[in-house]
Amino acid sequence: MKNIKLLSTLALSASLLSVGSVSVSAAVINATGTATETSVGSAGFVTDNTTIVTPQVPGGKGPDTLPPGPENPDTVDPNVKARDLALYAHPTEFNFGVTKISAADKQKSTVVLTQKKWATVNNNADGTDTTDPAKLLQRDFQSLRVQDGRVNPKDWTISAEASTFKNGAKTLTGASINIASATDYTSDPKGKVSALKDFKIEADGKTVTSDILKADPEARFTSDLSWNTDKVTLEFPGAVIDTGNFTSTVTWTLAGTPDV
Repeated sequence: MKNIKLLSTLALSASLLSVGSVSVSAAVINATGTATETSVGSAGFVTDNTTIVTPQVPGGKGPDTLPPGPENPDTVDPNVKARDLALYAHPTEFNFGVTKISAADKQKSTVVLTQKKWATVNNNADGTDTTDPAKLLQRDFQSLRVQDGRVNPKDWTISAEASTFKNGAKTLTGASINIASATDYTSDPKGKVSALKDFKIEADGKTVTSDILKADPEARFTSDLSWNTDKVTLEFPGAVIDTGNFTSTVTWTLAGTPDV
């Protein structure tokens, strides 16, 4: 019985408030002829960690559909994601073939070899070249390609260094890999990239060639630097020439700051 009495008293109080209170809802037109209410806005964002980016052919020429291998002078990473800052394509090799030499070559101040337009596997051991069209490269260019899907724009740069060309204890001391007439590109209309159009990579294991391709903070999406395969030369003093297969490793480094 006491509970019933309490509920009745509360109901009566509510009735009196609705009749005698001067409080007016904000939704009701006031004396100025207006009514206002407020709403809360909310938006959440997360980084895209799933979408895979299709590598693009240099110069904005569309998706790169050529698989890595003897037909493709570049090594392409198909697993780069939309959020990444990545060097997703780089030259597979610098192939200067097999060259016949004689004692006269050691008298030359500089020996210059031009890169072949096909992979090492298609160059014969006796110094002759394979001319089978089926074995020629389908592309005559190499490239450095960068994907930048960071939300917060920052600059980035690519550098390179090369180890000494060696064949056992033999070395091509003083050798360098030279690249000429390179072309840069970025797909971001608001950003800019700068590049070394002609540059040298000293094959000494210690010299770094910096800022080969670099971007200002606005150059996002895809950017690249490309050159024809026959614009790459190997130069070294004739005095160090010797028989055998000499190899070097070129290391490309993309430096930048990922999104946190």
